[in-house]
Amino acid sequence: MQISEHVNQAITELTTKIAALVGNNTHVTNPKDQTHNLPINILNAIHIKRKLRKNWHHTRNPDVKTLLNRQTALLHDLMHSHRDNKWVNFLRKIGPTSERWTMIYKLNKKSHV
Repeated sequence: MQISEHVNQAITELTTKIAALVGNNTHVTNPKDQTHNLPINILNAIHIKRKLRKNWHHTRNPDVKTLLNRQTALLHDLMHSHRDNKWVNFLRKIGPTSERWTMIYKLNKKSHV
């Protein structure tokens, strides 16, 4: 009987320690915090693309597939121009003594690895 009590006590202690470690080292994220702050025209394009994809999955209509492909290309172009604009705005804000140069150095270092 004593062995089973010791085993149960050890299991309880181990479970408590694991729960405490997991609780201390786990970061809970809120899904609402994961917004990408995209412009409304890109969000609308994503919404339209999702609706077209859903429609195409249900119907397998070639005309809907053509619309989906066009919407995908449009969204790709919008995202590309958005990323370019963000990068250009970032570079415009950099002054000779700006702290943003450290980010540039880090990005440059990563691209050569």
